[in-house]
Amino acid sequence: MLLEMTQFVKLEKILCILRYTLIFITVFTLEKQMYLNERLFSTLMILSVGGALWSTMIYIVCKKWGNTFKRQYVLGIIEWIMDLFFIDCFAHALGYYGDGFIYLIMMLMLLVSFVRYGVSVTTFVLDLSMIGNAYFTYSIIYRHVYAFKDQNLIIAIISMLLMMGVCFYLGNIYNNLIRKLNRVEVDNGVLTQNIQQINHFYSLITYIYQSTTIEITITRALKSLYDMVKEPNIVIILYDENGIESNAKMYNYCDNQKGKSIYIQKEIESIREHKAYKNCILNHEPIILENIPEALKLIRSLLVGQEEKYIYLFSVMKNNKECGLIIINVKKRLDTLCYKYIEEIICHTGYVMLRTEAMERERAKVIFDQLTGAKTRHYMIENLPKYISATHSKKGQLGILFVDIDRFKHFNDYYGHATGDLILKKVSQIMHEVLCKDSFITRYGGEEFLVIVPQIQNENMYKLGEKLRSAIEVCSLQEITYDTSCITVSIGIALYPQDGETIDEVIKHADEAMYKVKQTTRNNVCLYQDIKVYQDIKEAGNER
Repeated sequence: MLLEMTQFVKLEKILCILRYTLIFITVFTLEKQMYLNERLFSTLMILSVGGALWSTMIYIVCKKWGNTFKRQYVLGIIEWIMDLFFIDCFAHALGYYGDGFIYLIMMLMLLVSFVRYGVSVTTFVLDLSMIGNAYFTYSIIYRHVYAFKDQNLIIAIISMLLMMGVCFYLGNIYNNLIRKLNRVEVDNGVLTQNIQQINHFYSLITYIYQSTTIEITITRALKSLYDMVKEPNIVIILYDENGIESNAKMYNYCDNQKGKSIYIQKEIESIREHKAYKNCILNHEPIILENIPEALKLIRSLLVGQEEKYIYLFSVMKNNKECGLIIINVKKRLDTLCYKYIEEIICHTGYVMLRTEAMERERAKVIFDQLTGAKTRHYMIENLPKYISATHSKKGQLGILFVDIDRFKHFNDYYGHATGDLILKKVSQIMHEVLCKDSFITRYGGEEFLVIVPQIQNENMYKLGEKLRSAIEVCSLQEITYDTSCITVSIGIALYPQDGETIDEVIKHADEAMYKVKQTTRNNVCLYQDIKVYQDIKEAGNER
């Protein structure tokens, strides 16, 4: 068990302090004898200086060069041998005076070997050499000392062996704990990575669920799929539910196309029957681009970016019905977890599309009149403030056309409600064709329509009303029923803020102008200004 650099340096610092301590204890113990024995004094001085220099030098070398396990191993062996040499030298100096505490230093070195190399063959060899060195020290040095008998050596060796056994036992327990901790750390890392992937996956799903339209749903699905595979060559094809080939749409991540129409619905139906297609969808086996069957060449032609080795196909399901195809072109095979996440994203995309379509249908009911296709009165009231604000900011005028179908009750009662509905549809169709795109066409109620025309003048407003009236007049009822008469409308016109201080007042005046036409000629256009001028003249005459 070799140590990390910081731990290795700490161990060397401790050993350095232990060597200094050994030198101090030896000199302190033999202080009196050194004054009486000049040879002993010289020997201890040489050993003390040499030991101190060795301790400092090996600490500096280990601190600077012990940055790899191999260097630590070699430096540890050299240090061990030199320490044994100095211990034997000090033992020789101490032996003549009967002090055997040098064995305590050997036991400390035995512990150091376990700390440095753990439970290993190197530790076992070093500890055996330590025991052999203890015997050598006894037989050569302490054997001739009266105060140190054979039982002292036996006790020292037994102590070393016991310590060696305990260290090996504790070392095994320590190694097992370390291995378990390492396994826990690995499992922890895998678990953390999985949690991060799951959090990322759910953030992508949440991102898709925040979509409000089909286009946004598809765009976000493309981005989410890209985040999973990190490859841009992703194509989504949505089939037409009614089987109309020209209504199939293709979206791809590379150039962010918005619903490009493609004519491939019949080809897709034949591709679905191919074995490679079924194998890819059901068994998750990718199609290798180089070996792509001739029948599936169309799929390759739909790829926009750089072609990679593997093609994966996924079905888009909506309400348990296949409604699209997703093509993902990648360099490497997708792993099982990634494939599962992609399937989940596509599954949720289908659900969001179904929900979004339902929302759009409900929204369409609020915005559009289901019979005529014109805007609803409620939606018009919501949007009026926007038109009024624009009129004030541009200092222009807002035109109001109030359109009423002549003799509609007669047609409805005589030919039936179905014919009346057809007349309403026809009039709404002509209004959408004749009036400009900026016009806001509303079914106001029954056979009445209200049109908001932004930024227009009096004369242009009258021309527009006359143009609309003429276009409706040429439409014969013969297209709808056997009656040869024509559909006509009465139109009243008022402008805001010219004909009223509030928009409600202007709409009321346009209604009055329309009723003026119905009471007189029908099939005509009337400006509220004309009625107002007539009323002013009449009031002036009455005053006279």
